[in-house]
Amino acid sequence: MAPASRDLYRVRIIAAAGLAPFGPLLDGMVVCADVLAPLVRQTALEAYAACREQIMARGAAAVDNGSGGGGGGGGGGAGGLSIAQHPYEKRRTLIAELVDNYTVPYDDETMLRLFAPAGPD
Repeated sequence: MAPASRDLYRVRIIAAAGLAPFGPLLDGMVVCADVLAPLVRQTALEAYAACREQIMARGAAAVDNGSGGGGGGGGGGAGGLSIAQHPYEKRRTLIAELVDNYTVPYDDETMLRLFAPAGPD
């Protein structure tokens, strides 16, 4: 986003070559500030869906060709996550990983000291 005038912003979309168009915002559009936030959010969701669809199609093509590889299910990122997961699934997996790896048991007295420190005497 770049300011075009007082209440207008010019949109810049950078996407991989061959990616299907997504929107509602398109590269070069000039948009009023009042509607910018929801349009950016919707465009991000649509971009994610377009990338996910392209990766899933590549994975299906790889299976059809007998290579068995490609996009979709495998690696990349923490915990073997991929863009083939829906955002809420990915978030749930990452939160569970954080809980599993970093949970520290506290007794009641320790919790009270952490959240209700003693005041000045």
